[in-house]
Amino acid sequence: MLEILLLSLSLSMDAFAISIALSVSKQCQSIKRMAVAAGSFAFFQFLFFMTGVGLGSVAMNFLSSAGKWAAFVLLLFIGGKMIKEGFEKCEDEEAEVDGYFGKGHAFFASVLLLSVADSIDAGAAGLGVSLSSDKSLLFTAVVIGIVTLIISGIGFAFGRKLGENFGKKSEIFGGVVLIAIGIKIAFF
Repeated sequence: MLEILLLSLSLSMDAFAISIALSVSKQCQSIKRMAVAAGSFAFFQFLFFMTGVGLGSVAMNFLSSAGKWAAFVLLLFIGGKMIKEGFEKCEDEEAEVDGYFGKGHAFFASVLLLSVADSIDAGAAGLGVSLSSDKSLLFTAVVIGIVTLIISGIGFAFGRKLGENFGKKSEIFGGVVLIAIGIKIAFF
């Protein structure tokens, strides 16, 4: 069980960092948006882990190489926009909340893309665990999802407090964190 918890914690750390980065700005501070994003991160960690278990090494190698560059570009774009908006003065509170996520479908599309980008390593972990473990893989995937949900929620709460205390500076910090995660995914 300890191994499963450690794996779950390690896989949820990128979701934690992304949650903080998103919630420092006004883009993702409503409880509804935080819950949707945290649930999406958890679901895709679960789904990609199980996909890694089921697909095998050939498919995971393809998904990992194509997916890491898509994740890099997406995180670079959103992080860059956050940094840019962190330096801008915004008089219109409503426009600031819509920002780079936009309203409705644009928000959900952004969260889905971030969830997929964040979950690529869970697929590789699913493949590795399936080849080397006699543990219940479904149980492991469920624990990964639950831990990711909890850790993301903590990240959103922490990021929200940072945003309230540091304002636009925290948005710049969030953008830098997203770009750093993108670089980590693409090059390491």
